[in-house]
Amino acid sequence: MPEDHIVIANFAQYISQKGQADIILAMHDVLSKHENVTCLLFGEGNLKESYQSLIEHHKLDEHVKLCGFTKEVAKILPNVDILVHPSYSEGLGDILLQAGANKCAVLSSPVGGIPEVIKHKETGVMVAPGDIDGIGESLISLIEAPDERAQYGEALYKLVTSKFGIERMSNAYADLYKTLVFNGADNEHA
Repeated sequence: MPEDHIVIANFAQYISQKGQADIILAMHDVLSKHENVTCLLFGEGNLKESYQSLIEHHKLDEHVKLCGFTKEVAKILPNVDILVHPSYSEGLGDILLQAGANKCAVLSSPVGGIPEVIKHKETGVMVAPGDIDGIGESLISLIEAPDERAQYGEALYKLVTSKFGIERMSNAYADLYKTLVFNGADNEHA
């Protein structure tokens, strides 16, 4: 991968609800404006061959790569400029927390628990699920605005470390256990 390339990445199973086909299709517009972009799709699943065919059909194979499953997310994320996660459905999306810990700009969809982490134009950018044009336009905008990417990454880092940090999470679990123990003791005496 050339050193001057903007790196866009996705880490998810190769299944339709994760939106990789939308990313692949959006890359056509992105590359028409910016040739110095590489998109890495990490994962595994039953749509791998379909996605590879889509990449080849649109002649994107120099810039869009199916990288397979990796356990090296923590080593890869610091080298990613934009994490794109346009899911159609999602719980919370742990990859968003990992992106935040690495101050990585995020483009995602407002589904499931994602809006708890990604606040549109605050901690990242949101596009509706399936909005291929919106993904392309938002990626182009983020590519052209490195300061904005940095601001989103910094804001996401602050949110993730304050709301989802180890100390905060362990305190929340301790409080929950105390509540359960005390409520359980009250029910025994009732």
